[in-house]
Amino acid sequence: MVGHIERSWCLLLTLFLFSFSLTLEEAERKALENSTDVRIEEIELSKRSLEVKERFGEMLPRVDLDLSLNLSRRLSFTLPSLPPLPPQEFTFQRDVYPKATLLVRQDILNLTTRRRYEVSKIMRRAQAYQIQEKRLETIYRVREAYINALKARAAMTVYRQQMRRVASHLKDVENLYREGVVAFKDVLETKVRIHEVRERYISAEADYNKALQYLSYLVGEKVETVEDVGLETIRDLSTYPEEVLVERLRSERPILKFLREVIRAREKGLELARSYFYPVLVAEGFLQYTEESDIFPKTRYLVSLALRWNLFSGLRRFRSVEIADLVRRQDLERLRDLERRLLLEMRNLLEDIRSARERVKLAEARVEEAKEHLRIAVEKYRAGLGTNTEVLDAESYLTQAQQTLRINTYDLMLKLFKLQRVVGYEE
Repeated sequence: MVGHIERSWCLLLTLFLFSFSLTLEEAERKALENSTDVRIEEIELSKRSLEVKERFGEMLPRVDLDLSLNLSRRLSFTLPSLPPLPPQEFTFQRDVYPKATLLVRQDILNLTTRRRYEVSKIMRRAQAYQIQEKRLETIYRVREAYINALKARAAMTVYRQQMRRVASHLKDVENLYREGVVAFKDVLETKVRIHEVRERYISAEADYNKALQYLSYLVGEKVETVEDVGLETIRDLSTYPEEVLVERLRSERPILKFLREVIRAREKGLELARSYFYPVLVAEGFLQYTEESDIFPKTRYLVSLALRWNLFSGLRRFRSVEIADLVRRQDLERLRDLERRLLLEMRNLLEDIRSARERVKLAEARVEEAKEHLRIAVEKYRAGLGTNTEVLDAESYLTQAQQTLRINTYDLMLKLFKLQRVVGYEE
C-alpha cells in the first residue's frame, strides 16, 4: 500500500514538472528574444541604416539661409554739380543695415561622397549577416546548455535507479542474514554502497541545478525542468556528401558572408581613398537682399558652375591609398584563414560523429550485457553460489553502462548541433 502511494506521488510530481517544462524549441525562441548579443547587433544595424541615410544626405543639395543685422562705419561721398543744382550725396555703406542671403549648393560630380554612400550600404548588408551569426551562436549555446542539463538529469536518473536496485538487493541480503545464510558483512557492504550512490546522486543533482541556472540565464526566465530530445528529431547533416557540406558552408555561413561584404567595403574604401585625387564639379547659386547701399541694387543673385580640384596637399592622400589597400589585404587573409579553420572543424566533426555513433552502438550492447550479468550475479547469490561483492560489482557495471549510453547519445546530439552551426544551418 505504501509503495502504491509513493508511485502515485511520483506520477503526480512528474506530471507537475512536465506541465512546467521548457522544450528545446521554446528555449531557442525565448533566448533569441532575450539575447543581449542579438539586440546589440540589431542596434548596430539601426546605426548602419542611419549612416546610409546620412551619406545619402551628403549628395542632396545644400541650402543655407543667412540673416544678419550689420553695424558698420558709414561710407559716402558728395558729388558736386553745376548750378543751380545742389551737390548729390551717395552712400556706399550705411552704418546700420539688414542683409538676407539664400545660398544653394549641389555637387554634380563628387566621387568622394558617392563612394562613402556605397561603403555605408555595403556595411549595412554586412551587419545583417553579423546578426545571423549571433543568432547561430545563441541557438548553439542554448542547445549546448539544454543537452548538458539533460546529461545531468540522466545521471540523476541512473543513480536513482541504482539506489533502487541496491535497496532491493539490501532487502534480500537482510532476509538471507536473518535466515543465517550470509554474514552481517554483506549487509554492511551493501549499505556502504547505497551511501556511495547517494553521494553521486547529490553531486549529479547539483550539476543539474547549475545547468538549469545557466539555461535560465540564456533564456531570460527561470527554467524548472527540461524535456528529453529525441535523436531522430535532429537534422543529421553528416549524411550529406562532404562536397555538399563544403559548398553549403562557404555559401551559407553568416560570418563568411559578413567578411566578404567587409572586403567589398574595403575595396570601395580603396576607391574612396583614390577619389580624393579627382576634381569636384559643383553648381552654386545665391540670392541676396541687402539695404547696405543706396547706389547698388538691393536684390542680387548669382548662378555659377565651378570645378574644384585639389592638385597638391602633401603626401597624405598617397598614404591613405596605401593604408586602404593594406586593410583590404588584411581582411582577405582573415577570410581565407577563417574558411580553412571552418572546413577543418567541419571535417573533424564528421569524424567525431562517425565515432560517436559507434560508441552509442557499443554502449547499447554493453547495457544489455550488463543487465544479463547482473541477473546472473543475483541468481547465483540467492542460490549461495556467488558473493555479495559480485552482485554489487555487476550492479555498478550496469550503472556505468547506462550512464555511458546516455552520455554518448547526448554527445552525439551536441556534435550534430555543432555541425549545423559550422555549416550555417538554422532550423
